[in-house]
Amino acid sequence: MPKVFSPSLWKASKEGANWVMIGPSNAVVARLEGKANTEKTAKLIAASPCMLDALRGVLRLAGDDDLAAACYTQFKRDSK
Repeated sequence: MPKVFSPSLWKASKEGANWVMIGPSNAVVARLEGKANTEKTAKLIAASPCMLDALRGVLRLAGDDDLAAACYTQFKRDSK
């Protein structure tokens, strides 16, 4: 059974010596070859949608709805 880490819509899954990040539609978002700190990097990448949501929440609390919307729009553009 592969090792899986999923704090958000993305998940990091260990495949042999490598890590694969899988998006919500089961598409591969990124692939990391087994090197030092690969697991930590894979988990950080998999957590990025949650971190973006947290950033948007902070920006809204700070009253900067325009920047919060811009972060979301850029993320959606980069995720395609």
